[in-house]
Amino acid sequence: MSSLDSSSIDQLYDTTSLPENVQTFFHSVQESPDYRQNLDHIRVFAKHALKQNQKVIVITSGGTLVPIEKNMVRYLDNFSGGGRGASTAEWFLEHGYSVLFLSRKNSLQPFLRHLMTHDTNFFDYLTYDEKDKQAHISDKYQDQVSHLLGKWKHYIDSGRFVRIHFQSVGEYLYLLRAACIELSIMKQNLIIYAAAAVSDFYIPLNEMSEHKIQSRNAGLTIDLQPVPKLLKHIVDSWCKDAFVVSFKLETDINILDKKCLLSLESYKHHLVIGNLLSDYRNKVVLHSPLIGVGAEEKGPITITRTQSQIDEMVDIEPMICDRLLAMHNQYITNSLK
Repeated sequence: MSSLDSSSIDQLYDTTSLPENVQTFFHSVQESPDYRQNLDHIRVFAKHALKQNQKVIVITSGGTLVPIEKNMVRYLDNFSGGGRGASTAEWFLEHGYSVLFLSRKNSLQPFLRHLMTHDTNFFDYLTYDEKDKQAHISDKYQDQVSHLLGKWKHYIDSGRFVRIHFQSVGEYLYLLRAACIELSIMKQNLIIYAAAAVSDFYIPLNEMSEHKIQSRNAGLTIDLQPVPKLLKHIVDSWCKDAFVVSFKLETDINILDKKCLLSLESYKHHLVIGNLLSDYRNKVVLHSPLIGVGAEEKGPITITRTQSQIDEMVDIEPMICDRLLAMHNQYITNSLK
């Protein structure tokens, strides 16, 4: 692998060669206030991974919001708690990958997610000593918290695990573009795992109210513009050698496979993971042109949690990741032929 020169990087950031709707989008939304600082973090992460000759996965996780006002009080949001991305990050860290984790602020995080369950009060993990007026980890949870904290510290201190947060769809897509471009130096050793729930529509800044929209007796009409589909630019330009994974969430089982295949045909990427809103934690279907190549298995792969796995709260993500790892290794091998 060899690094790209600065002029090549600059060309990838240049929006003038992109379709008009993509140019308009990037000029009509805001990057996060700490975007430049985050860009530096991504560059340091990329240099470290390249130097160590590591495989890298960029995981996007959680929902994206659409502000209605510039000084945001109200917003539209997408359904996603971030559990799939967080679980996937853990798995790939434990299997030797470096992980850049781009996630919605306050969404579930790798390792921390085990202490963030919906029915758990964080204070349940603590005890309070009246004598020294100090909080301590409860004996009941000491082993669990120590184990999770040890992993967290190890991966962060090693430089293999970097977390960056976003909130709005504009912030997210600025970060995703930067991650793809800066990590394109990893060539086929890179996976883009786009699990974030991306808003389909947005409000351009120049059409947005400056301050909170006041309540009124009359209704409120909002004019939304379509968010451009950027997967094609990821595949064709920003990191064209990477293994790219997208997701398709539907509510109608009768169109799920069709939509997955249409996505593969449209964007020419490597894997679509389809799921239904009603049982996304328990069942997914994998569509990929790599399935059936040099293997006995043909057609889409369905992965389902058994009832015992559900009862024992075994995640479905490790089963997905096993398949993804095999596909990525096959992809790397094919690129060397």
